Amino acid sequence: MGRTVEVRDRALSIILILILVLSAASCDNAGTSKSSSDVDHSTRYYSPYFEGFFMERGYYYQDFDSLLHFFDYGSKQSVVVCNKPHCKHERSDFTTPEHERCPAWINSLANGFVDEDKLYLILEDFDDKYGNSVIKIISSDLDRENQTEVASFEAHYSLTYAVHEHSLYGTATIIHQEPNDQGIVKPSGKTSTWLYRVDLEEHKVEELTEKRTGYSNVFDMIGVHDGRLYLRFTHSDKPYDHTKPEETEVFWKYYIYDLEEKSLSPILDEYEDHMIFTLDFADDYMVLDLSREDLNFDGINDDNNTIKEIIIKNDEIGTKTIGKTSESPKVTGGNIIFYNIEEKQWTVYDLSKDSKRTTFDFNKDIILHTAGDEYTSLIMKDVNSQEWNNALIKNNDLIKGKDNFIILP
Repeated sequence: MGRTVEVRDRALSIILILILVLSAASCDNAGTSKSSSDVDHSTRYYSPYFEGFFMERGYYYQDFDSLLHFFDYGSKQSVVVCNKPHCKHERSDFTTPEHERCPAWINSLANGFVDEDKLYLILEDFDDKYGNSVIKIISSDLDRENQTEVASFEAHYSLTYAVHEHSLYGTATIIHQEPNDQGIVKPSGKTSTWLYRVDLEEHKVEELTEKRTGYSNVFDMIGVHDGRLYLRFTHSDKPYDHTKPEETEVFWKYYIYDLEEKSLSPILDEYEDHMIFTLDFADDYMVLDLSREDLNFDGINDDNNTIKEIIIKNDEIGTKTIGKTSESPKVTGGNIIFYNIEEKQWTVYDLSKDSKRTTFDFNKDIILHTAGDEYTSLIMKDVNSQEWNNALIKNNDLIKGKDNFIILP
């Protein structure tokens, strides 16, 4: 089953647009394991784009200067992740000599996490020796000293990933290119996608699924729970024609990869006509946000806004729609927090009572990113300058609608 949509996964379009406009960030989740009243910390889930990630003592984030920063919960101070003597912490570029670069500067789209007191970055790079786009996993001390390449493999991007028992699990994609009639090499519309594992101790890369090759093939991890990775597979029957987008169909399939059994199984077949953006769990509920089938493509309406329906599911209530939003909801402390586009206000939905808990209005532009254990990360627009800033807010304040944002320098 399928419906008329853009060929490329909308998440990738969001990446390209917002990297240019905001130099970081997207409107979907990123960060450490999902917070709920019974969260399982044995598997930590991260989703696209370097919006930052939480650890026990603070929060790492890539600021708009492309430098890696760290906000310390105890001191409430933010510092550049660099111990290089006399470093000016300036933004570099590819022409800057290696010895002059600030160790905190990240020269590409990156994702990251911390495991066993080591900082890991997943970088998109280019292998000059073989002429291939590669994904590199770089480990270092927490201050970016002693950088070491853990693994490297051919791929154009790797956006969603999880960490479990000192292993990195991620999805990767290669974009195939072919010469056209004029001999100019261009993307053919075909991609190869797969699920991989990197042993962080042994520095070994393993392909957990066979590479699926076809038009617009993309694997994305949309959630983790109870030792299982939840995956969305996107594909099309033919290449996308920019002049006739209405004639292109995209299909979605959903899978579970069991980390213990090392097996891939289909799930959620009833949503093959929808793109599920994120999947979360809280208490006995599965929380989904998905595109509306009646809109033109990937849930985008005539005003070019993404409309997502928030669905909760469990054995007792079955399936229930609790609201419509333009951003993915955040789950924390048994609550679902989202901007309700119909009521034009923020809503907190209490899952324990299966009812709306409260509504509030922050009276400013904010995009929530990651719901961590104590804080939620976000970007917010300054009322005067109209510039976007990285920020944090305590989950307890967010649930109560308290305007206690911490602007990150």
